[in-house]
Amino acid sequence: MAETCSTSVASVSVIDSCPMNSSEWNQRASQKNCSMYPQTCNKPLQYHCLLNTYGNESIEVCAPDTLLNSDFCPSYNINQQRILEQFNCTSLIADCPERPYSSTSILNYKGCMKQLYGSMMPVTDSTLPTVEIYTPVYAALKEGSLWPSFLIISFLIILIMLAALFILHRWKKRKRGKYN
Repeated sequence: MAETCSTSVASVSVIDSCPMNSSEWNQRASQKNCSMYPQTCNKPLQYHCLLNTYGNESIEVCAPDTLLNSDFCPSYNINQQRILEQFNCTSLIADCPERPYSSTSILNYKGCMKQLYGSMMPVTDSTLPTVEIYTPVYAALKEGSLWPSFLIISFLIILIMLAALFILHRWKKRKRGKYN
């Protein structure tokens, strides 16, 4: 498991798309200039272009090189401040890594890179990491299935608060009337 690296969080930036060939990769890595960030982690910071934890954005980040297991595509988890294995890709993409690999070599696995663009399949609860409790709720809100429930619950809470304020107001008014 990758160690946390708090310095890497400062380097995170959301981008439209990741570079798809080595010349673009090298150009973006040069522009990101990971050497300008304090090198306070156990390994040097290196350029990465990965999914965020929710699978809904591509991000560039300077993070330590991380050894990943075969059959998994990586993501960068801002809360945990490290690169993690995002989802098992064996049944999703043809170019799934077949042996352990370095996170900096993700460009060799175009299947994982295509997932960054969302061209393979939409991210579902089964492909989201289970590390964070709120991840499935966030995904459901993003896809719209929880919005009606959220709105109803919000409305009920507001209604209960208004009723409590009305009762409190009537109680105070009645209490003042007894002593006058």
